[in-house]
Amino acid sequence: MSETVAIFTEKKELYAIPLIVSKHGYRTHIVNTLKDFKGAAQRGKAQAVILDLDTGLDEHLELLERIIREKDPAISVIVIARETSLKALRRAMQLGIRFFLTRPFPERELIEALEKSFFQYHLERENETLLEKLNRKVYQLNLLNETAKMLNSSLKLDDILLKLMQNAGELVNAEAWTLFMYNKEKNVLVFKYVVGEASDKLTGVELPWGTGIVGWAAANRQSILVKDTGKDERFFKKIDKKTKFTTKSVICVPIVYRDDLLGVVEVINKQDGSAFDEEDLNILEILVEDAAISIKNTYLLEETYTLTLLDHLTRLYNLRKLNELFLEFQEEKRPFSLLFMDLDNFKSVNDNYGHQYGSTTLIEFAELLKKIIDKGEYGFRYGGDEFILLLPGKGIEEARAYADRIHECLRTYKFINKDGIAVTLSVSIGISRFPSLSPSGQEVLFQADRAMYSVKRKGKNGTALFHKNL
Repeated sequence: MSETVAIFTEKKELYAIPLIVSKHGYRTHIVNTLKDFKGAAQRGKAQAVILDLDTGLDEHLELLERIIREKDPAISVIVIARETSLKALRRAMQLGIRFFLTRPFPERELIEALEKSFFQYHLERENETLLEKLNRKVYQLNLLNETAKMLNSSLKLDDILLKLMQNAGELVNAEAWTLFMYNKEKNVLVFKYVVGEASDKLTGVELPWGTGIVGWAAANRQSILVKDTGKDERFFKKIDKKTKFTTKSVICVPIVYRDDLLGVVEVINKQDGSAFDEEDLNILEILVEDAAISIKNTYLLEETYTLTLLDHLTRLYNLRKLNELFLEFQEEKRPFSLLFMDLDNFKSVNDNYGHQYGSTTLIEFAELLKKIIDKGEYGFRYGGDEFILLLPGKGIEEARAYADRIHECLRTYKFINKDGIAVTLSVSIGISRFPSLSPSGQEVLFQADRAMYSVKRKGKNGTALFHKNL
């Protein structure tokens, strides 16, 4: 592309300067007023300026200063005048004028000045680009460093995922980005966090295994850069149709820890309209690698903590979890009903068949309870053959209904039922409620226990609601 020279002249007729410049293949833009000059000497419109004066420089210093202020700083000014004083020349040099020609001058002098001006212009532009890239790289490295600190300092999964999402798209200047979490039970990718247009339409949506570019990245545990989705047969167009969004360029990086897939980060379209490149891919991979370690560590911590809340035999909750819930429900003043259960004649199982079959019986009863309770309700092994159900928000009659279901289930159920052994057991159940019958969780437990023992005294295999006369 040929360079353009803005020629400022107060002359009304064109003279030799524009002809010389054009003869050497450069475009010219002649202006006669500062208003016109301001538009002609801005970024990208000209690469050099010639101030063509028909008289001396001394009487045009103010004009020169105005031109210097109005032009793009990367553009050099070549001054052509009849004459100049030492004082005017010194002032011009202070203003950054490197090229000053006095008439008459050889044509080659003007062309050499122009060539140097063009070289200086393009060098300035390259330096700007390099500086921008350097600043961008420093910013990315600082952001990566801050993100890594945050990921490693937080023990909460949601905090880690949110920080990952906040910085993923910003690091590569993306237009939109998504964090998919892998649901191992369903074998699907789930839109966990979505930033960009129509995010409300996608959050929580499940993507079948292997679907689209993101599905390929998940299935292969491998990052992928697609510069033009229109040329990639793996691209899944239905999401764009659903959101009315146009996906042009994509990077997908799976979140993997020791071949264990946790999710996928996907960024879509660079904001400047260009395609993603390998540098963007590398930046995202560094971010996701740190995140994968933090996410896995959080999972392990949560699993470890959960194990401390479970009974080792039945995998129901234990007393530690029960006490945590008591405190939580009391602080929030949330009502609940509690069933305290004791298997009738369980000792005979251990005495007749041994503790191994006794343990099998307890495990089977726990499984029955798990099938009876709904999501958001809790089953506990209190100790030995004693069990508890905690039913948030349930009233007394609803609690009785749960007890009836347990009795009905045990009426025909055969425990163990192998090796020629089949055991039928009943259960004694006591019920109390917070806060209508008790001011505290521990008191509810005590009351339900007393109600259960009242059933034992009356012959077992029944249900009793706590009252003061027990």
